[in-house]
Amino acid sequence: MVICGAKQVDITPPIGIPLAGYGARKENSRGIHDPLLAQTVYLNDSFHELLLVGLDLVAVDADFVAQIRKEIYQSLEITPEAVLVCCTHTHSGPDGYCNAFPRESTNISSPLRQNTVEKIVGAASWAKTSSQEAIFSYGKVKVADICLNRIDPLKESDKDLSILKIEGEDRILALLVNYGCHPTVMGPENLFISADLPGAARKYFHKLFPQTVFMFMNGGSGDVSTRFTRQFQDFNELDRFGLLLFSNIIQAMQTAQSLLRKNITSTISRIELPLRVFPSIEMAREELSTYEQEFEKLRNAQIDKSELRKAETKIQGASAQLKYSKLFSDTKSIRSEIQGFKIGELTCVTIPGEPFAGITMAIKAAFPNQPVMIISYANDYMGYFPINEVNLTYETLKSPWALDIGEFLVENCKVIMNQLDDFVKYDK
Repeated sequence: MVICGAKQVDITPPIGIPLAGYGARKENSRGIHDPLLAQTVYLNDSFHELLLVGLDLVAVDADFVAQIRKEIYQSLEITPEAVLVCCTHTHSGPDGYCNAFPRESTNISSPLRQNTVEKIVGAASWAKTSSQEAIFSYGKVKVADICLNRIDPLKESDKDLSILKIEGEDRILALLVNYGCHPTVMGPENLFISADLPGAARKYFHKLFPQTVFMFMNGGSGDVSTRFTRQFQDFNELDRFGLLLFSNIIQAMQTAQSLLRKNITSTISRIELPLRVFPSIEMAREELSTYEQEFEKLRNAQIDKSELRKAETKIQGASAQLKYSKLFSDTKSIRSEIQGFKIGELTCVTIPGEPFAGITMAIKAAFPNQPVMIISYANDYMGYFPINEVNLTYETLKSPWALDIGEFLVENCKVIMNQLDDFVKYDK
């Protein structure tokens, strides 16, 4: 038997706070379009506990996650290895939660962080104390009309949308939604706080299931977005995309199949992410200058806005590369973590940043006969993780990692997922 409790809490910051996600945005927030939420889902099979925390934030750093885990353990005695913290990656939420490398922002708002931790702990406490026997079902659909590869729309992307439905005695307690997409319907011009695409889908979902905790867990989104599918970047377009996402979620719920196993387990693996060899400072400066000149030429020409946006982001990526050339010429690797957990037959693994869709597809291909969720922006933020990408783009320029970082993550995720299977066999 597995028991479950779920609770969400409002973490919307005050108006006027700086917003995260877009380097081109220069002004602070001016209002609130829709609330930002934190979701907590508590699970216990009498032998193991698991606490899932979802946040409407762009990302969180390892220090913030450690703070959450520490206070969760002090209040609820749930071990740090059994706590997952992931983000939706909204670009219309507050800055100040992710200040570790390779983030460029240094705008730390400790009172805001502490207030959010206290709300998370309170919600987790409610979830644990209100737990009840639950049943689980897993569903999956293919989604084709929401996002595409944002570098080359003809390139394959991970179109899987997976859900885990958790039902209690008289209602659906929680719904976990796993789908890889940069949730950036709204652009840098937007100064209103918003959960963006996940929040828009949640609005529709709560019209049908107002008491159900809705947790969006992003997937392979590093090179995937709505850049080539959206027509505008305003709240009407956001509403349209929210309805599209919601419709696919309902379809996945309708086709969900019950999970038979009644157990959970989790583990964490510490990893050393290998850095690439950076160009000299002089070469990095020259590359940045080249992209700046190309952008000026394109800006004066009649080209599609999406192409101009790609040229602009190359400048941002080359600027980050110049920074890395200055700071990390003698550094070989940086420590982070991946976490794995199983809920019945469902295997989940986390990635501490923005994996390209090729990474999530490769992991799933290695486990074709079982349900899998790959959860990004989880427990840390270490930037972009490319795979099979030879072109110089914003994402590859801004990524500080070795050229084989994608394969490195695939192999490490496969190892921890196999360990989880071994744990389950041992528990039997």
